Amino acid sequence: MNPKISVVFVTNRKDAYRFLATQLDKQTLPVEDYEVIVADDLRAADYDDGRVKWFKPRQKSEGDVWNLNKAYNDCLDKVNGELIVFIQDFIWIPANGLQRFWDDYQLYPNAIITGVGHKAADGIEGISEVDDRMIGEPGLHPGSFSHYELNWASCPADIAPRFDEDMDTRYGGENQVFALKANADIYIDRSNVCIGYSQEECGGRPDNWEQNHINKTFLMNEKLKDYGYHPA
Repeated sequence: MNPKISVVFVTNRKDAYRFLATQLDKQTLPVEDYEVIVADDLRAADYDDGRVKWFKPRQKSEGDVWNLNKAYNDCLDKVNGELIVFIQDFIWIPANGLQRFWDDYQLYPNAIITGVGHKAADGIEGISEVDDRMIGEPGLHPGSFSHYELNWASCPADIAPRFDEDMDTRYGGENQVFALKANADIYIDRSNVCIGYSQEECGGRPDNWEQNHINKTFLMNEKLKDYGYHPA
């Protein structure tokens, strides 16, 4: 019997899966109701116990800065759940987080839904980066593709689009393009609050992050136009 949820996790950081496991171990959603799909660049050999699928994804091609979109697509190929929940590395999530996404899915079965959460300055203390999506009343609220973040979000498996692997030539933007390609209603759940560790505590970003980020070029607007959005 297929699980309700497929948790999709892409990482290239040491001990990231160990941290994820601590977050999953506390979930109120029964363990038999979800599987975990892990694309890990540090993985030497595939591991599959029926509930956890842990593998090394395809590597970046010539001209790429990373392999993130390829890795996400490799994960999608292994999904058996009805609902996909994306979580990124070193993200603290609430004990009812997976259950909350499942309950939201029962209300809006054709929508993609993003959680919210500040970036912490030190462990899970303080704030280094404010999440303005949290401003307003708790609960579910309509949003747009620009609100959708893959650090903590859900998408029904039957409407999940493929990630644009051409975007591996630049950092960033994959969340917005995925949300546009899904062509679905988008909701923000201000009651499903995660806490992201600071980039410094996670190992930092690549040295060429700023100069090779897609938002630093005209390419982001071109990609958005390709998928139906035309900025003013």
